[in-house]
Amino acid sequence: MLWQSHRIEHHLQTCLCGLKDVDRHVANGEILGVSLLLEDILQSGNQDSSTFVALVSNSENEDTKSKKSNSRPASSYSMVSAGRSSHKSKPSSISRTKQPIEAYELLKHFLILWKSTEVLKLDWSLRKLQVNKIDTPQLHRLMSKEYKEHKLLPTLQSIARRTGHSDMYEGITHETEPLTMPPNVSEIEVKAAQLLKLIESLEDYMIQETTKKLTKDLNLAFAERGREESALPTDLWKRPVSVFNTISQFIYSVMTL
Repeated sequence: MLWQSHRIEHHLQTCLCGLKDVDRHVANGEILGVSLLLEDILQSGNQDSSTFVALVSNSENEDTKSKKSNSRPASSYSMVSAGRSSHKSKPSSISRTKQPIEAYELLKHFLILWKSTEVLKLDWSLRKLQVNKIDTPQLHRLMSKEYKEHKLLPTLQSIARRTGHSDMYEGITHETEPLTMPPNVSEIEVKAAQLLKLIESLEDYMIQETTKKLTKDLNLAFAERGREESALPTDLWKRPVSVFNTISQFIYSVMTL
């Protein structure tokens, strides 16, 4: 049975009908903000995937220079894509009335990208704060602060340096100070950059956990092996009496024929 998509408006009205006037205005502002954001996505047009690959390559190079440590080198595909993306022309806007299929495909792609970013953001926040659930306003504010400091701000700084606005985010010290988008940068590009950084953090976490588990298992195996070898293996020098007697009797019977 297909899900009844035409009931979305009814479900939204059901959720909003129990709100107070102040909360209803806040919810209306959030819905309006998402609508305006989707219109901006259509105005920005389709983004080539090579742009995101180039962004990751530049971000890795900048992290290497700032930390002065070895990191995973960018692949040859990343380098080629980074070079080609600089020659790409700016994508044209998509009309919802003239190009409905392309428009809704782009919006679907952005919404999936946004949802994936939020899921990984929550997973990163739970590991960062070492909690099982973000269910209080205090934890939510702390999550927003940590994510802004460790993920969002470095991502925007990397994009700003790539677009020639390296001094755009200098002097930002207060945690409540809003972060503006770099000029001529689409929301899709920012979301994709955040998603890639979150995936990279998840990969590092999985590698660390796997290394810890392997180290623990190896230590247990070595400890068990040392415990077993602490006593002399006297079983190797024991002679099987019954088998030896059987062989001796067989040889004696053959020789006496």
